Amino acid sequence: SRFARNRFLTNSFIFFTGSFLVGLGSYFFHFLMARLLTIEDYGEVQSLIAILGFFTIPLAALSTVLVRDVARFNGSDQSLQKIWGILSYFTGKVLVLSAVVVALFLLMSRPIAAFLNLNSVWPVVILGFSFFPVFLSSVNKGVIQGLEKFKSISLISLVEVFFKISVAFLL
Repeated sequence: SRFARNRFLTNSFIFFTGSFLVGLGSYFFHFLMARLLTIEDYGEVQSLIAILGFFTIPLAALSTVLVRDVARFNGSDQSLQKIWGILSYFTGKVLVLSAVVVALFLLMSRPIAAFLNLNSVWPVVILGFSFFPVFLSSVNKGVIQGLEKFKSISLISLVEVFFKISVAFLL
């Protein structure tokens, strides 16, 4: 069909469908958390998610830059070498950044927990360590999206949501 032959329409459909399913899974996660937790515990989880969201705002901008730069080099001479260089450079920078953020969260875990009225510092510590995979995944997902691997990016995002829901059931 004409739709299947049009690469732009096919990729847009894949990306839109994947994003819709990820959004649905995230909605289900919040619904599940609201049902499984007490009001106080749900409030604690939401405050931690808000902090995570605050720290990931700059990563959205970085991801956009990565998508643009990787897409520009994709298909050019020495594209693999240039893309690998971009990935290596930003992975190193983000690793350093995430190590600094984790260290700050570990140092400030008691004041953060007190400010959020948390019963324990462990949720803040766990949140701090979660910055490593969250920060690194934004770099990797930006590169994958720049390579126009929309099936892969949708699948990775769906696995992330499934993992999040699975952890919610286990805890």
